[in-house]
Amino acid sequence: MGGQWRNRSPRDVLQEKIDAGWRPVKVHPLELDAAFCDRRKHKLSRGGVRIKGHGFSHDAFFAMPHGSQIEVALPWRRGADPVAFIPDLGPSRHHARHAARW
Repeated sequence: MGGQWRNRSPRDVLQEKIDAGWRPVKVHPLELDAAFCDRRKHKLSRGGVRIKGHGFSHDAFFAMPHGSQIEVALPWRRGADPVAFIPDLGPSRHHARHAARW
């Protein structure tokens, strides 16, 4: 192999990166769900939203005006619950505390 590999095996390249300080990290499933999803806007009604015939609510929704738009992530991961992004906290893919799972 040539180019970036310079006649090194994938194992050699990985070992070089590890020696340079690379380490694997664990990512919280909520963060993955927020990153790998379809996002939709849903209108808030009576402290909740309806998604595919199911009602979802969150404590923070009750403080918001009726008709507010809520950004909701529908994760691609099978069996994962929707993720709501609370407007005052801002959507975040890096800090799970900014996204609400309900």
